Amino acid sequence: MFSILNRQCIAKSRATGYVAAAIVFIAIVGCAGRREAVLDLRAPVPTASVRQSVFLIGDAGNPAPGGEPVLTALSGELNRSEVSATVIFLGDNVYEKGMPNEDAEDRQEMERRLQDQIDAVLFTGATAIFIPGNHDWARGKSDGWNAVLRQEAYIETVGSERVRFLPEGGCPGPRFVDIGENVRIVTMDTQWWLHKNDKPAGTHDCPSTEESVLDSLRSVLLSAGDRHIIVAAHHTPVFCGPHGGYFTWKDHIFPLTKVKSWAWLPLPVIGSVYPLLRMWGISDQDLSGGLNEHMREAIESVFEEKPPLVYAGGHEHALEVFKGEFVRYVLVSGSGIYGNTEPIGDRDNLLWSATESGFMRLDFFDDGTVRLGVLVVDETGDGTEVFSYFLN
Repeated sequence: MFSILNRQCIAKSRATGYVAAAIVFIAIVGCAGRREAVLDLRAPVPTASVRQSVFLIGDAGNPAPGGEPVLTALSGELNRSEVSATVIFLGDNVYEKGMPNEDAEDRQEMERRLQDQIDAVLFTGATAIFIPGNHDWARGKSDGWNAVLRQEAYIETVGSERVRFLPEGGCPGPRFVDIGENVRIVTMDTQWWLHKNDKPAGTHDCPSTEESVLDSLRSVLLSAGDRHIIVAAHHTPVFCGPHGGYFTWKDHIFPLTKVKSWAWLPLPVIGSVYPLLRMWGISDQDLSGGLNEHMREAIESVFEEKPPLVYAGGHEHALEVFKGEFVRYVLVSGSGIYGNTEPIGDRDNLLWSATESGFMRLDFFDDGTVRLGVLVVDETGDGTEVFSYFLN
């Protein structure tokens, strides 16, 4: 189902991309057009008590020195929480190329970026799970596996059982953590599927062939019993921003603004080349990429047997809530750095979206109710819930 919807989204993007290149002066590309955030669409809080809370934040790997607004807001929410809270960092924890060697010139700065995220959770009494993304794998370069191992080693130096790096060792997972009696968090390293250089494969102490990964995932899902299942990874099975084939007129006419915000040099036709290549599958980081499509179809085949409640990821720098089929809901929470957002389009199964910085919160209540809250953050670090939804 996700693959069909993705193909529809990408097909629309391609068609408008051709028009953009042909008429030169107009380049409106994407799905049906951007859906604006609904700023007062909030579900009431149930009268039952909250058992656990799970926070979702992704792509937070370049926090502002001296205080990142999104992390400040996250810490504030955690400090106000009266129940056990778990924060899942959904990958790209160290921009731009992951954790370097200890003698690297930028090692101290990369440690600072990761430590700021750890501190945002550790000082509140909550627990944290860090999942690697493509930037943590050195953007797919030959040193990617080592970069992931270095990040894991650094997190281990924190010396706290409340901060974990999962899955370990560059393994694809799944690795699961049960939160109380009613929540199971299943972590997966989706970059493992897309990484073309050295990685655990076949001979390591973890599922490291596609067949073994899928068998293990099937077992983890089926053994969860009545628990609510959250599958957490970096790449999700659905997007409708750049990774899903959506590009704006500015991407086609003024492509240099992607590099420098002031570079308003019109480059019609030439500017369309990059978006079109992205739509045609030049990058496996996009839904149009061959390896990405293969990964999604393989994982979805397992979800058919027991659909998780939530599939959560980052990768796209926006906040997106989708209704799914084999997964009941897909949550994209990839705007963990203030101001680092990108435009998004629309699609039929998109319930809500916003090109805003922020994070998401899942509250699990005694009566079985699960409530999603989406918080956007301003430059002062003030977080405001602007959307919420009952997931069951």
